[in-house]
Amino acid sequence: MDRRRAKYIPQVGKAEVYDTCDATGESFHSGGRCQFVPRRLRMNIEHFVITRFCIRKLFADMAIDRENPRQDPLEADSLAARLRLLGFTASAAILGQTCRDFSWVLLVDRDLGARTRAQLEKRYGGRVRLILHDFDPAEDLLRADWLAKYFKAEPDLLITSYLDDDDLFSRNFVEVLQAACRHSVRGADAPAVRIFGLTQIWLWNLLYSRIRPLGTRSDWRRPGITVPACGFSLMCRYPEVPMSVTGLRHADAQSLVALDCPPAHASVAEFRERLAGCLPEVPGRCWGRPGFEALSDRAGPAVMGNHLWNHQFRRILEEQVNPKRVLGPETFPDHPIEWEAARSFIRESRLPKRALLKLRLGALGRRLPRFG
Repeated sequence: MDRRRAKYIPQVGKAEVYDTCDATGESFHSGGRCQFVPRRLRMNIEHFVITRFCIRKLFADMAIDRENPRQDPLEADSLAARLRLLGFTASAAILGQTCRDFSWVLLVDRDLGARTRAQLEKRYGGRVRLILHDFDPAEDLLRADWLAKYFKAEPDLLITSYLDDDDLFSRNFVEVLQAACRHSVRGADAPAVRIFGLTQIWLWNLLYSRIRPLGTRSDWRRPGITVPACGFSLMCRYPEVPMSVTGLRHADAQSLVALDCPPAHASVAEFRERLAGCLPEVPGRCWGRPGFEALSDRAGPAVMGNHLWNHQFRRILEEQVNPKRVLGPETFPDHPIEWEAARSFIRESRLPKRALLKLRLGALGRRLPRFG
């Protein structure tokens, strides 16, 4: 029995690739090289779901009122609120997945305290493969080098996905995404890169009222933005294309791979330039064109938390599109949510009517007023 590890060869055509396994097979010549094709092929996949948690620089870059303490995510009240949000949204989505073959990376501020780190490890470390990685502004996050030390084994496919700390994707998202990735690498013209995203988006407005104690659900629409950060994913052949989704903007999801169109943003141009550098023209090797695939028809909508602790706080004051009262699991039937924690958070973080009026007036002046 030949126990050599089989790597996917695009010119073979019908070979399907999943994880490494023992198999027997036969050798043949292809493109001047002797290739081994086992009877049963498996591809090694590494999948990282990446959540940015309380990173000061990111909040500062997007700050609306730089003097307001809510813009410091490590300030005590803000940190406590973000931990509670994480508990009933993103972490619930992670722990509720039907497929658990992935790692959860919490990209954290280097100044995040040891007590909070230990708290995160205690809550989630024994239930999912949890990785706490300190955010470094000088680190090239578009390259996958920063993830390489966390590989269980060198992958054939590297999948990286975004999940913000106050958002949710459905309980079958990872399963659907990985199946789509496996399907996309079949055939002689399989691409080396593919972008995936959710194109149906719901806002969960966490604003309390007596008749809406769990807030409201509404549709989210933005001109020119059809893919949210929640579920935005990049699949790459590895090591040919060592890139991760963390260096990309979800707003550019579809334009990244629209190679016939000029780049819409500097980050798109950089991505395309690096991709061209990773995949030079090599005789006998022909990669398929990269593309974008929407997953909402199989994985449902992304759910984005909308609340007063968000750096985009004005979003909660916007006119809602198709608003509906949140009743509980029947409103989000496919999304795992810690409902008692959600009810408690929404009720305790409510604002008096007078304070809410001040907030609305402050939004008109593009400031978040302080509440005493």
